[in-house]
Amino acid sequence: MSFIELTSAGGYAITPHDDTVLVPTANGIYCGGGGDIRIITPEGDDLTFTAVPAGQTIDWQAVKVMATNTTATNLIAATRPRS
Repeated sequence: MSFIELTSAGGYAITPHDDTVLVPTANGIYCGGGGDIRIITPEGDDLTFTAVPAGQTIDWQAVKVMATNTTATNLIAATRPRS
């Protein structure tokens, strides 16, 4: 894997919502305000990361950040470089 594949090229603010699909897919999520983060992965797995501290990044791809059971705030999606 090259360095560029591991580096985020951009990002956007995430507003958790149970129906909104993240475009482009988040390749990581920065947590600005601590709490729980519930995501849906590209494979359809439903995962909840509990007690994520402020300033932490979770390194999982996500197509959704669910409003239900997400208590963390100021979430930012990290995205990969466009090909």
